[in-house]
Order: sequence, then structure tokens, then C-alpha cells
Amino acid sequence: MTEHSLKCAPEYFQALWDGAKTAELRRDDRGFAVGDVVVLMEWDEATAKRIYDVWQDHWTGAFTAIAVVCAEHDAAEAAYTGRRIRRTITHITRGAPWLCEGYVMLSLGDTS
Repeated sequence: MTEHSLKCAPEYFQALWDGAKTAELRRDDRGFAVGDVVVLMEWDEATAKRIYDVWQDHWTGAFTAIAVVCAEHDAAEAAYTGRRIRRTITHITRGAPWLCEGYVMLSLGDTS
């Protein structure tokens, strides 16, 4: 069993939180398997962009590669809301004609 930590946009996270959404469409880049646990972490891209833009507007020195990486990291970390959901993968759809190549549909159940 592997645990996968994944970002989740607020509108999709809320549907998972409320129980209305029980599946996730994801890029198949992590070796997902039935029985694995996904930890979905609410993450707001608009917040990350606002924080980075404010940082960039107030930067008075010369940009260095390290400064840019640090700013991007800080903005990305600040965009997590702190809400998390743990679910177990109960079924995986791969290769269906309606799925784009390289994507999977993960069915999610409660984590025991």
C-alpha cells in the first residue's frame, strides 16, 4: 500500500468533503493501485498566484534563480488551506475509450 499526496482545487475538494464526489480523474503518473491511499489536500492556485505576484511587486533586488524558486515555493505552500481528506482507492479505470491516454479514473472509498 502506497500513500499519494495530491493537490485538489477548492471546488472539487468541497464536493469530496460533502460526499457528493466519490471519484478522481488523475494523470496516471504515480503507479496508483487498488488499496493505495490518496490524501487530497485543498490547494488554491489563485491564492498561490496572488502571493507570488505580491512578492514579485515588492522585490527590490535583482532576481536570482534561488530567489525565484524560494518565492514560488513559499507561494505554493501558502496556498494549502489545511483541509485534507484520506480515501482508499477501491477501483481504477485505465484505458477506457472515453479516457485520454495517460489518465485514470480512481474510485474512492472510506479509509479504514
